Amino acid sequence: MTWFLAILALGFLVTIHEFGHFLVAKWSGMRVDVFSIGFGPAIPHLEWRWGETRFQVAWIPLGGYVKIAGSNPYDEDDYREDDPTAFLNQPVLKRMAVVVAGPGINYLFAWVMAIILFGFKGVPVQPEHYPLVLSQVAKARPAAKAGLRQGDRIVAVDGKTVDSYQAYRAIVVDYLRGCRHVPEDQRVVHLEVLRGTKQLELEWHLASQPQTLDLTVASGRSSLAGLYVPMARGLWVTGIGRTDLLRAGLRPGDRIVSADGVSVASMADLRKRFAAARRGLSCPAHMEKLLVLTVRRGDKRLDVKVYPDRSGLIGVVFEQATEWMKVPLGERLKLAMEYPVVKSKEMLVGIGQMLSGLWHRPSATASQVAGPVGIVVVVKTRMRQGFVYGLSVVMYLSVMLGLFNILPLPALDGGHFVFRLMEFVTRRRLAPTTEAKVHYFVLLLLFALMILVTVKDCRGLFGL
Repeated sequence: MTWFLAILALGFLVTIHEFGHFLVAKWSGMRVDVFSIGFGPAIPHLEWRWGETRFQVAWIPLGGYVKIAGSNPYDEDDYREDDPTAFLNQPVLKRMAVVVAGPGINYLFAWVMAIILFGFKGVPVQPEHYPLVLSQVAKARPAAKAGLRQGDRIVAVDGKTVDSYQAYRAIVVDYLRGCRHVPEDQRVVHLEVLRGTKQLELEWHLASQPQTLDLTVASGRSSLAGLYVPMARGLWVTGIGRTDLLRAGLRPGDRIVSADGVSVASMADLRKRFAAARRGLSCPAHMEKLLVLTVRRGDKRLDVKVYPDRSGLIGVVFEQATEWMKVPLGERLKLAMEYPVVKSKEMLVGIGQMLSGLWHRPSATASQVAGPVGIVVVVKTRMRQGFVYGLSVVMYLSVMLGLFNILPLPALDGGHFVFRLMEFVTRRRLAPTTEAKVHYFVLLLLFALMILVTVKDCRGLFGL
């Protein structure tokens, strides 16, 4: 039942988006020929006509569209220069209004939902500390292979207690950097040094509160009678001020080759390893690619070894902890009014981080992108937690749908708006066929991307 409700909720958001385009087009005197939820041919018995418009539900549920007369310059039957109801024959301001009406009604819907939900339930806040309970474990993914189950509660990762998703994610980020948390009494930096012709391995145990790296070194060169004489690449120890380094066995004249198995060629490299160890992290060159998750299952406490994928994901969905804070009604209304704007800013920041991640770690970032199937799974998971939680995620998705469509990309509403704005400013219209080619090209790319993301979501959902 929750699957059906989740699909229905996503379809409803698409419907009100297209209804925004439809409504403003009709008010502007344009003729709307088709109102479609989904793409492709209509599903039998889910097609009807109201006035001049044919309404339909199509087979491919990846969005929807409104076909306004005269919007396709390639269709001679659709566009005539003498047709006053044609889209391309309308004033530019009316066409701009039609374009922004879809995202606009999504924002309006989210705003109304926020007023109702905040007014009756309160303002949703995420507590600083909350249990990490698994609400979903995807088949054939790392968590399922390790034996984790729905309802398990993660209480520690690699021995470090976690009481929020932020704490869990911080450990995963360190893991992706090649580092793992270690207890305070195990914070050791393994140094590989050359002493003459001997190669030594030293263990540098950090003090409980280390302050500075009191070490004098020469990096790749040495002074002799005022002249710099080239030396072998590496860090040559010339002086030691810290007693714990002396206790570790380091001596002046040693050449430091590596720290924790990672080559160090400068003092900056060594300081990075020192800083990581001081924060309680071990960053060996060949870290074992697993995390030890400590979970509570009923009255039992289990340590489970999980091997995350390259992006650090293990194939689980956590129950999102939300508390509904009772604040004065005026404050609730103010926060409800601000909700679409605040969430849009958060999403834009997320898009920026995603684009940055595509540059640095393309495969890891791409694995976190979700399509319609992934979104339906999220909606279903939230609906299982209760009706109010379902409404809150639908409200959020309405903002997301509005923001995505207003992005200034061809084929999206934002791209159409940019072309209309250029026309309004320059008083010159780009050739409709040229503009259409740009939109069609980008639309094909978006469809290809949507198919790839949908396949990825289905593989994660069904364990393919």
